[in-house]
Amino acid sequence: MSNTTVPNAPQANSDSMVGYVLGPFFLITLVGVVVAVGGPAAPSPAPHVQL
Repeated sequence: MSNTTVPNAPQANSDSMVGYVLGPFFLITLVGVVVAVGGPAAPSPAPHVQL
């Protein structure tokens, strides 16, 4: 009886932990992609000079 009841609680904790881990992970990934692509959020290292 206790064997079927005990695994249910850790599953709820693991689901909430997945949200805490994947949330910041996706945010950092999106920021990394924006910086790598050079989006509006990423400052240009050198100003473009028109000739």
